[in-house]
Amino acid sequence: MTRSAFARFTRALALPVRSIIGSLLCAATVNAAPTTTKWQRATGAPSAASVAEIAERFLSAQRSSLKLERVALERIGVIRAQGAHIVRYQQLAVGIPVYGGQLALWVDHDGAVRAVIGDVRPLDTAVTVVVSRDAALARVKQLSGGASGQNPELVWWRGASDVPRLVWRVDAQTRAGAERFLVDATGVQWSKRWPLAVDVLGRVSRGGSLTSPSYEDVELEALDAGAPQHLSGWNGQVNVANYMDGGFLQGHVDYRQTLTPFLDGNFLYSPPSDPLDATDGFAQVSLYEQVTRMRHSYEALGVDFSAPSWRLLVVANMLEHGKPLDNAYFAPLDMGGSLSAPNFIGIGQGSLGDFAVDPDVAMHEFTHYVNHNAINFNQGWYWTNQYGLSPWASAIDEGVADYFACSESDDPVLGDVVLEAYGLTRRLDDTSKRCPSEVGGEPHADGELIASLGWTLREQFGRARADRLMWSATTLLSPNATLGDFGRGLELAADYLEGLGELSASDRALIDMLIMQRGLDDCDAVLDVSPAEPRNILLATGTDGVGFECGELKNQGFFQQSMFQFRATPPAGSTGMTIRVELLDGSPSHLSWSVFARRGAPIGMNDDGFLPRVEVFHHSVRNITTRGAELVIDATRLPEFDPKEEYYFTIEHQNCITTPAEVSVEYTWSESVGGAGGSGGGSGSTGGTGGVAASGGYASGGDYGDSGGHPIDWQEVDRRSSSCACAIPGGNNGSPSRSTRQIGAAAMLMALGALVRRRRRG
Repeated sequence: MTRSAFARFTRALALPVRSIIGSLLCAATVNAAPTTTKWQRATGAPSAASVAEIAERFLSAQRSSLKLERVALERIGVIRAQGAHIVRYQQLAVGIPVYGGQLALWVDHDGAVRAVIGDVRPLDTAVTVVVSRDAALARVKQLSGGASGQNPELVWWRGASDVPRLVWRVDAQTRAGAERFLVDATGVQWSKRWPLAVDVLGRVSRGGSLTSPSYEDVELEALDAGAPQHLSGWNGQVNVANYMDGGFLQGHVDYRQTLTPFLDGNFLYSPPSDPLDATDGFAQVSLYEQVTRMRHSYEALGVDFSAPSWRLLVVANMLEHGKPLDNAYFAPLDMGGSLSAPNFIGIGQGSLGDFAVDPDVAMHEFTHYVNHNAINFNQGWYWTNQYGLSPWASAIDEGVADYFACSESDDPVLGDVVLEAYGLTRRLDDTSKRCPSEVGGEPHADGELIASLGWTLREQFGRARADRLMWSATTLLSPNATLGDFGRGLELAADYLEGLGELSASDRALIDMLIMQRGLDDCDAVLDVSPAEPRNILLATGTDGVGFECGELKNQGFFQQSMFQFRATPPAGSTGMTIRVELLDGSPSHLSWSVFARRGAPIGMNDDGFLPRVEVFHHSVRNITTRGAELVIDATRLPEFDPKEEYYFTIEHQNCITTPAEVSVEYTWSESVGGAGGSGGGSGSTGGTGGVAASGGYASGGDYGDSGGHPIDWQEVDRRSSSCACAIPGGNNGSPSRSTRQIGAAAMLMALGALVRRRRRG
């Protein structure tokens, strides 16, 4: 399997706000600045009514305080969590689901509502469906090169632009793997797509090595009686079969279920003599036992597997068009055939051996399956919201999958049989990772933070309590969840256990300390920056996620933002601010990046491409190839500096290297006086000390000021300014109000007052 294809497994096994203690935010906002998940400490009194009735009564009584007057909600499930219940709701607008709009209520065992968590807001729904279901399926077939779509559903999509769009959501098994498509339903030629997959007695694997696995004879539980007997169980809910043809990237997977017991009625198949055997029964029996073990573990946590939507097909010895598959994955797709099921787990027959001999592999994928069916918070690596790319739910899913696999195995090393052979084990006893300085947007790597925290909780409090804490925190998540949201979920779960007497006050304080040590107490979509608190982050390339070399991506116009936006709150009396970004690695051949700032609201995003792009901003310095840059905002800028407003900023880049970066801010207390330089600049000028050359500020890029006054690209200025009236003197409604020439003149004025300086390094 090529690296390019391999990298597309979004949820595969992966060979490669603030604390709620104190005051909590309300669960929903109306006509406010964009927000992600909100948390509300509830005060519902205990009740003897049913859990669903308690939740309905609470929402009805608190609709005004939660600002839900114009929000319609539909209950979609109740999940048990340590004796409490999580009641989950889906937001609807004119009867149509809002994709990512979810609400969760924590109801204690005594009927008291403990918390409300969610991301729901009223939508403008004045649109008409023009594109039919069949037309949407035809469009997906055209986009995918012939793949047939599954499960078409009409939904509202907000995405990175945060502007509601009515779309058809369609899943398909394409030659790029399992993919999700969004097709505009109003007649506009707009679409979006992203990867979807994630990755009797029987003789079963118990580790060892890839080439020489150890095994144990155990009773195969919950098998369904059959004639002949097959690896089918859980009252028709699971089937294990063997690969025949096709592959994840071939648009189809063909399989067969022919394995039967020996004459004594037992499935005592020994490991094959050839570790690359793609037909062996040992792998199939091992997989049945592994997923059944995990099912029992989750049943102990209160998970109900009986609904038809939970049916599962597991295929052993997966190949990719007949060639080794060095991976394993879960996908919520029906592969068809005689064992048709809405959930699929494929376990690869790799180039070095069978991934089924390592129980961690199937148990990791099984957790993805549970998270999808019980909560459905992970919508893939390329989920976007109003802050841009948001891979955090995917990272949490990966970390939780690592944790529960290792918890069941009672071993902190994930993949000590399979991944070790590739040099890619993940150690949950490594507690070094921190947020935000060591998370870069790759879910498996970022998920290590969640998994290791879970393992530390297990070491401190034992498996039973740690499993309950981790599962309870997971049940509260939505697609817009951040790593900080998971930390808040752990705190809420710990509060509940403390109330039951299962954790002491010192235990509870220790959990807070562990969350703080990993940085999860301050790891949301927006990071606050001040002179006393600079921020260290990773600027990652995103190359691993799309399977192309960085140079190829750059040539195709690939851009990526920093994984966080930043917020600076000026002190009273300040007259200006300097945003400073320092990249700690890279050379000009590797680097191409920009800084954008906006007064009073988060940076606005455009969601029309594969990845979001910065669209709404006020100030910028762009096309930087050095390792440091500054953006100065003061009274000479339009809009001028206002100490009463918050400032948001972000980094957008095409860097061909992942590099640590430091983001800081400083304030001035008197008017700055510009130095030499100015319009045009001299040959080779850097624009003087206080001023800049021709276009060193707002929309036309700091690179011009640094290279001695190149001509302004008015077309680019117009394109960049067209969605932000604040780029135009007198504008206030977000739409352009002047001619291109007038916009250009305004941009020139802002360039002259920008005070953007490049730092040169030897």
